[in-house]
Amino acid sequence: MEKVGSSWAWALFFGFFTLVIGVLVVVWPQETLKVLAVLFGLQLLVMGIYSLARGLGAGEQHRVWSIFLGLFSIIVAIIVFRNVGETVVILTLILGIYWVIQGILQFVMAVSDKTYEARGYTIFMGILSVIAGIVVVAWPIESVTVLAWITGIWLIILGILGMILALAIRAAGSKPDKMAVA
Repeated sequence: MEKVGSSWAWALFFGFFTLVIGVLVVVWPQETLKVLAVLFGLQLLVMGIYSLARGLGAGEQHRVWSIFLGLFSIIVAIIVFRNVGETVVILTLILGIYWVIQGILQFVMAVSDKTYEARGYTIFMGILSVIAGIVVVAWPIESVTVLAWITGIWLIILGILGMILALAIRAAGSKPDKMAVA
């Protein structure tokens, strides 16, 4: 394992892999989001089966709640699988609503308390959060696509930097743990 961890070739492979994933996200943002929605659905399905098994198992203290949670998770997973595109939009809307509420609360807390730490910064961040939330709620499909693009671009940058780091490790004849990693 130490040889694998110290290999510049693995670092190069990881950088290249990250770059490819970033390009795929930028080129196909909607498909990427659908894959994430399906993974979310799979997580809910596994959670549902686990909770159901726990509730039906011997000795579960909260049997009824575990069974309810299991069935609920499985039902939501089925809904996600049947409506992948709508799931992405709904999750985006929830994120937008969260940002609006979080921004309002940050703003109110900072404005109402003159001793609030980083008061000006918190007020500014609260306003930005409300604006971002309103934009996401008003244009959920476009917003999530932009977020996917930003993530893809970030992965491309990380991939390129990872490959540069791998080549620097090779040139230095050094191990990755001896190099500074950002």
